[in-house]
Amino acid sequence: MYYSSHSGILPKPTRGHHRVVFLQLHADSFERFTVLYSFRYLIVMMEYLLTHDYMAGVIWLLDFRKMNYEFITRLNPMLMQKAMSISTEAYAMRLEAMYLINSSKLVSTLVAMIKQTLSDKLKSRLHVLSAPEELAGHLDLDMLPADYGGGQKTIEELHNETFKQVSSEEHIQRMADSEREMTNEACRTTMRFNEEVLGMPGSFKSFNVD
Repeated sequence: MYYSSHSGILPKPTRGHHRVVFLQLHADSFERFTVLYSFRYLIVMMEYLLTHDYMAGVIWLLDFRKMNYEFITRLNPMLMQKAMSISTEAYAMRLEAMYLINSSKLVSTLVAMIKQTLSDKLKSRLHVLSAPEELAGHLDLDMLPADYGGGQKTIEELHNETFKQVSSEEHIQRMADSEREMTNEACRTTMRFNEEVLGMPGSFKSFNVD
């Protein structure tokens, strides 16, 4: 199967119990790259972590050394914003840090797009590295892929393992069950006590006292 990127979950968490999710661009052409499908796969991985893991937060490892102008043109800031909101708010995946590996002149454009999706607090957690070797100053080597001099399997092997896990019948059934879950509007109360008696939330009523 053709992949323009490898993505997955590192098997070993950090000492602070944060889980590392990686995305590595490895293609020379991104003609077949679709950001929407990438974000959908992200949601599948978030569901997997939510089901099988207990963690303090998530660390994003983005190896974009092969990024080119074609890749930049395929990004959608609105979809990026929604994907970040789904990760941090819907799935409550606290963003501990984001490491972006890239040394090209295009990195400033990408960083500007990513920062549009982050709050002021989270912007300080975005770190741009020029080479994978710089990760050693932030993450333990024994938890990094072999491609980066670490003690784990290669990026491609970890990608295949993650894909196998999230493609299992058990997880597919979990995703199907989650899709059917919704509120039963028939059980919602029809009382409007707040509006009829207390007024709208945040509103003020004035009283004239003689």
